[in-house]
Amino acid sequence: MARDPRVDLAAHDLARHVATGIDPKDAQQLIDRAERWGWEDWCRFWSEEAVRHQKLAKEAADKGRAISAAEGGQPG
Repeated sequence: MARDPRVDLAAHDLARHVATGIDPKDAQQLIDRAERWGWEDWCRFWSEEAVRHQKLAKEAADKGRAISAAEGGQPG
């Protein structure tokens, strides 16, 4: 199956993702992995990435690292 052109279009919005605070490396990796638009790839991958960052933030908060926790979305 060919890559969905909407994924390629979203790749052109990398600067917009970065401007909203998303790490450029994380965004590029997700863009590179996605083949299909919608929940099949795009939405699911971003949701999985959000969970990963929540876990990192919680680990930082549990260790008293308030700044790292706040950057990850977890109250310090």
